[in-house]
Amino acid sequence: MTINHEDRCIGSMIGGACGDILGANVEFRTRQEIADYGRITEFMDGPRTELGMFTDDTEMTVALASSIVECDRVDAAHCAARYAKVFKAMPRRGYGPGTTKILNALLEGADYRKTGRMNSPEGSFANGG
Repeated sequence: MTINHEDRCIGSMIGGACGDILGANVEFRTRQEIADYGRITEFMDGPRTELGMFTDDTEMTVALASSIVECDRVDAAHCAARYAKVFKAMPRRGYGPGTTKILNALLEGADYRKTGRMNSPEGSFANGG
């Protein structure tokens, strides 16, 4: 059986989403707190997300991928608009305060070329930078 490029891309997206869902309710916990759960093999209900709910990480990954597919390239303006569109949709998926500020600014008409340094004038060195 030959797996084509599209199938691999879809598999990567599904795998990433599953990892996001499995880890969502232990995110920000210490290594020991996570170890106390034991091996996580099924989706968990928790204080941060409902059973089986993916987070902002997957939502933004899907937004980026759909923008690339729609434009057949990376189009920063289109991608920023797509991020803002999924951000305002329900249910809310746990966006951090910095990202929330930027996405709200985009929804209010901010220029996407200027939002990247809104929170950190020198540029972000964080995971979501």
